[in-house]
Amino acid sequence: WLSRLSTVVHEQLAIMPAMTRLGLMSCLQLFLLGIIFGLSLHSIAKVHKLTSTQKRIMLASFVEPRTSATRITTSISTTLPPVSDEPEPFVAFIIPTLARPSLITALESLIAQTDRSWRAIVIVNGLTGDAVPSETYLTESMPAFLLLPEALRQERRVKYLLLGAHRRKMQAGKPYTPGLVRNKAFSSLKSEWVAFLDDDDAVTSDYVEVLREEVMIASRAQAVLFRMRCNECLTTYIPPPNFTTLELHYVGISFAVRASILNVTGLNKHRIMFDDSACEHFTLMKQVVGSGHDVMISSRATYLVKPDIREILSQRSAEVGIRSYITGKHSENSSAIPRECVKRARHMHIHRKHNRLPTFIFPEQGSIFFDQNIRALNSSLAAAVAEGCFDSWFFPVALDIVIVFSHSHPLPPEADAYIQFQMEQVMASETEDAAAGFRGWSSNPQYQDRLAKAFQIWEWSPRQVQYLLQTKRFASHAVQYVPLWVASPDWAKESTCQRVLEQPSCASMRGSNVLFFGAITKNRRELCMAVDAAMHSLAGFGHHVTSECAQHVFGDDLMCKVCKADVIWIDHSRSGAVLEVHRINPLLTLGKAVVAAKSNDDIIDRLYEEVIVLAEPIAIPRALVRLMSNQTALTHLQRSAREFATMMQLASRPHLCRALKTLGLGLHTLSPRFS
Repeated sequence: WLSRLSTVVHEQLAIMPAMTRLGLMSCLQLFLLGIIFGLSLHSIAKVHKLTSTQKRIMLASFVEPRTSATRITTSISTTLPPVSDEPEPFVAFIIPTLARPSLITALESLIAQTDRSWRAIVIVNGLTGDAVPSETYLTESMPAFLLLPEALRQERRVKYLLLGAHRRKMQAGKPYTPGLVRNKAFSSLKSEWVAFLDDDDAVTSDYVEVLREEVMIASRAQAVLFRMRCNECLTTYIPPPNFTTLELHYVGISFAVRASILNVTGLNKHRIMFDDSACEHFTLMKQVVGSGHDVMISSRATYLVKPDIREILSQRSAEVGIRSYITGKHSENSSAIPRECVKRARHMHIHRKHNRLPTFIFPEQGSIFFDQNIRALNSSLAAAVAEGCFDSWFFPVALDIVIVFSHSHPLPPEADAYIQFQMEQVMASETEDAAAGFRGWSSNPQYQDRLAKAFQIWEWSPRQVQYLLQTKRFASHAVQYVPLWVASPDWAKESTCQRVLEQPSCASMRGSNVLFFGAITKNRRELCMAVDAAMHSLAGFGHHVTSECAQHVFGDDLMCKVCKADVIWIDHSRSGAVLEVHRINPLLTLGKAVVAAKSNDDIIDRLYEEVIVLAEPIAIPRALVRLMSNQTALTHLQRSAREFATMMQLASRPHLCRALKTLGLGLHTLSPRFS
């Protein structure tokens, strides 16, 4: 048939006039081009799911000359909204927050994404007073009351939705529940997928990349549920590796859904949205399945629940289970709230109403060594209570909990329990030098016994956390990473140096440009002599620099020497020690330049290497010479010290909050009347 048709066409073309034949061929070419373009547009729309607006823009750019961009805009501006110069992201993250400092960790985990096709909407919830106007609104600029680092302030991919407190009579003045807060952001979304992140959690750096892979594998899936890694839960991963179905209490907020199935306006009952229950994430997944949509349960753990610093520094997803699929089935009861969820919410409310917070006792208050730390920790604990860190505390009786810093200070006998803020160099080698005080872990069975009986151990070094857990003497929940910043005096706000330098006793005291303070062990004495000689050598280059090593100096006398110094250097009392942040942190709040010996904790060293000079002990004199002969470098260190201190004080609060939330897991160490 085709052969016969071809013969007839050739015969007819042969007898036609030349102009007629040319016109007919041109028409056929245009017809074929139209078919090819239509098929191409249909193919692109099918793969990339172009909206009707995007199709019209593409058509306009095809018809108009490419050099005439203004004509294209003019021809469609009467019917279309202005086109953004940035492509629509693959996924948008919704992050509800009560303006907690842990928001820093959540946002930094997004900035670290290997796939940059994402946006985020941070919903600041429960604002009252002058913080938010009468109408909820979206803004690209960060609200002034969010104390976030400058790098986050400059991030254009993050927008902020300011949400006032409840105005209904029953909930007036209270924040919205997490589910209702997330619904508020739906109308602001412009992405193919929507993911969710709590402000005290984080995602792995390959979250967006893994989501793309899973969507390619299961193209029909309208939701992808990732595993959550939770160090303080009954199971490390949620859902557990062997779970292939949706079950209550084993579904967290670690999922992403297609934006097209969300109830953006709140009026379309055939689309999904969060409810007001205590397990809104589980009910939303049930809505997805009940609306006939498929759900993939991923084998990857991309969501980190209340992560510690070690996870943030090496955040990649892990293969922890098997990939499974749940086929959607239409159900009239898909939006019904399970009775267990309602019961759980009521149960939590009753316990919060009747619980009694513990009383913290500091037996070392007034100590020349720890009084400033105790005042700072008291302030941090008060902030933790205000931020809701004790909301899950369920004790009906008030407990007296002692917090002690020293390894040898006696404990009050009437205390119900105690927390040991571990300040010693437990990883370091043994020393026979009596000036070191704590000679070593293995030679101190009394301290080992104290740690073993502690309600909780707060450790300021990530590597020492690992060391204590490897001894297999402590439960994992009993050893908590709590940065010493929560107990570091915030002297910068009190203008400490200005106050101290104005005192008559300080005015008459000799000061030095370069200072070391602390116990003078044999190694430190040799280093003091080397530093003194190095500073004297600068006189030949026109720099008059004095140095001093001070011991047995405390209180205002020590503060006077510190305030008069330009640089403070720090060395370890023994080999294998970790960075002595109990000395460094207060110095940074004062804006002091610090030179310190490298430590046995590479995580701590990486945190501090941007704002202090780290060197091998033998190279400390040479590092001080370079710094004291370079005023620009010295000024830079002093300027960045205070900024770093402010940031670290905020970033440490989530770790303290996590430790307080896990206090209940240590109840078995208490007497029978509390167990």
